[in-house]
Amino acid sequence: MLGHNTVRDDVLVMLLEDDRTQLEGCAAQEARDRITYKMRIVQRYLSDLRTEYNSTLAVNALPTEILVEILKLASISDYCRPRASARKMDVCRHWRDVIKDTPVLWTEIRLFEGRKCLDLCLLRSKGAGLSISLPEHTDLAERLSQPAGARVDFSTIIPLLIPHHLRIKSINIYLREGPREIHTDSFWQLLDVSLPALVVLALGVEHGSSLKWTPNHLPSLQSLSLTSVTPDWTKLPFSQLTSLRLSYIRFPNGSRFASLLDLLEACVSLEVVAYDGLRDRSTPHVATHIVPLPRMRSFHLTGTHAGISGLLARISLPRHAHLSLLPSQFFGAQGSLRTVLNNSLPRDTRHLPAVHEARHVLVWLDTYEEAFDVDLTIYADVERTEFWESQPWQSPHYEIRGIHHTVRGNAPPDDLSMPSLRVAFRISQWEDNSPERGLQRVVRDLSSLFPASVETLVLRGLTNRVDVETWRRMMASFPNIRQLQIIGHACDIRKATFASNLSNPGI
Repeated sequence: MLGHNTVRDDVLVMLLEDDRTQLEGCAAQEARDRITYKMRIVQRYLSDLRTEYNSTLAVNALPTEILVEILKLASISDYCRPRASARKMDVCRHWRDVIKDTPVLWTEIRLFEGRKCLDLCLLRSKGAGLSISLPEHTDLAERLSQPAGARVDFSTIIPLLIPHHLRIKSINIYLREGPREIHTDSFWQLLDVSLPALVVLALGVEHGSSLKWTPNHLPSLQSLSLTSVTPDWTKLPFSQLTSLRLSYIRFPNGSRFASLLDLLEACVSLEVVAYDGLRDRSTPHVATHIVPLPRMRSFHLTGTHAGISGLLARISLPRHAHLSLLPSQFFGAQGSLRTVLNNSLPRDTRHLPAVHEARHVLVWLDTYEEAFDVDLTIYADVERTEFWESQPWQSPHYEIRGIHHTVRGNAPPDDLSMPSLRVAFRISQWEDNSPERGLQRVVRDLSSLFPASVETLVLRGLTNRVDVETWRRMMASFPNIRQLQIIGHACDIRKATFASNLSNPGI
């Protein structure tokens, strides 16, 4: 029925004829999806125009602030920054003066680059905020290529940094060789002093090692990442944290923070959460109340199926939140997709809109016949975003973000242009060791996971084992489907039995 559920006539008359034709009579939600997609196209077009305009300018005619931004971005990928900076300063006198006299170009202090580079950064950064790093991805070969050699001598470097403690804004330190092989006593001296400007803190040691840490007063801290480093939780400013990333962290029994759920309840401002290595005992077994996380944008979990399911049963995510789950390998699913997913998702998903209100779904199966394994990846969205409009899976070069795409340590959250739900894991010994039947089980059990409101459904897998009756039941479970795509090998598709049996007047 026309009215508030459709686009008003006085709005339609303002649009171009093509847009007016597309939106006339559309339901309000469908109209919003179409308009959002059109806005993204316009924004990309404006961005392309700006790029074209800037390309007509000579490099030496760029405003200084633009040149500085370009140099900052270029320095991120510099393999050996001291040599790279010298080459840039040799381009021309203008570049040399800009680089030398711009403090923000000297605020990134990479500890493996050596004493000489450290002294230069401290001198030329003047009063600007400092970022100190010894990141996880810095491998031994890269460290050996630097003047400082393979090891960082904290006993020499930390005394140089401590006088500048008031302007340290970011610390990202990963001790790859283990605590006994690096002079960590000197390193911890840096965290013992006052760090009033520190906003980002990432600390980690190699998996298998473990450190305990008692935080000092950190009044400005917003982003915390810990890998195998267990802090005194009572000393952390949870209420102001917006990002929390934890890997292989132990929670003491009987304390105020005895589980990840306790931390989430204390972090009222959280927008990004990533937890690697969640175990069954990381969440309480008795559900007493739901913990709302109204500001959450990205929520990522890896770990056991029971640990993930137990935590998700106790939290509530907003409609815009992205939920990414990578459960551990699953054995013996007894033929049911619902049986598999019941181990990773709670039975009641009303507090997880990405599942409960899904309208666009992609299920992607990769089978390994020799190993009797199936890699299962599920995407879902409430809104019809650019991902569903652009249909990237149509490309023969498309790579699904499955079990091999993880978020570790201080890595950025998943791309927010991706669907709001991602579940990916490997299933072994599925029923009768017949991985080629994977899609049949998916088609049969999809309705037990997603609501009847699904409008877009993309299925990828071996189709020739799915019988006509299974296809019909699936279509009956999703009467609102408007777009259905089934992807398989050419020889497999020819043998499939769905051709004339998926008729739906709305598709």
